[in-house]
Amino acid sequence: MSDAVQVETAPLAQRLMDLETLATSQAEQRRAVSDEIAAAVTELRSAASRETVANALRLGEELRLFDPHMFRLRTSADVQGPDLFAFLMEYGSVSELWLNFGPVLFGSLDPTKWDPRYGPDEENPVGVLWQPEQSATDIVGTLERHLLADDIDGRDEFGFAKALDALARSLQIAFAARSGDDKSAGPRGPLICLVNDEWAITAEGLQSLLADCHYPIGDDVPTDTLCPSRHSSHLWDDAIGYFNARRQAITALSEAMVAYDLANS
Repeated sequence: MSDAVQVETAPLAQRLMDLETLATSQAEQRRAVSDEIAAAVTELRSAASRETVANALRLGEELRLFDPHMFRLRTSADVQGPDLFAFLMEYGSVSELWLNFGPVLFGSLDPTKWDPRYGPDEENPVGVLWQPEQSATDIVGTLERHLLADDIDGRDEFGFAKALDALARSLQIAFAARSGDDKSAGPRGPLICLVNDEWAITAEGLQSLLADCHYPIGDDVPTDTLCPSRHSSHLWDDAIGYFNARRQAITALSEAMVAYDLANS
């Protein structure tokens, strides 16, 4: 090979080497994040605590796997059961973990004052602050008293263990959909709620976890809609019932957040 040809091909060879290095680095980063997700899920399932819940939420938010305003955890097999909203609010080295049932599904919402701690009245918190010294057992008792005091619909169906399992699975499924080779299945965009093993809700609407199939957020899904192929009819009926019961509240919150952003920009 002549010197001239070597000079011309040298930049190309270097670019190829750079691309290979970049690909290796990206693969290593994906593996590292995957390991971190797996560790967070294992810790959450083996030892539920304020720390493990906060870590799972932090990962979901940092990786943009969860919707920052509308993410919620299903707590009951009953489609009318209460959802648990979990928000991690961080101020430098200080963090607050707020849990609540109220400001979206069960009350009006002032878009200029949206805060996970409060509903329409800032003098009456609807949220429960999980204090660092509180165990999971302690916080369950607090949440159950909160449900009873506020007379929230479906309070008898509340299950904290189901909510924690939903958080673990939400983290796994949302990350797998983001990082996997098959982009045809799984939630598109940040997760609002994992409904069951086959369906999830995002800002786009009700989405299948098995196939490229979704129903827009703007309309209810008719209850006589045939179950899509490859899906369980039982989980399909469950997904329709859950989605239709919450679709308008999700849309209202989305609109409120736009108004909030405009008011505070």
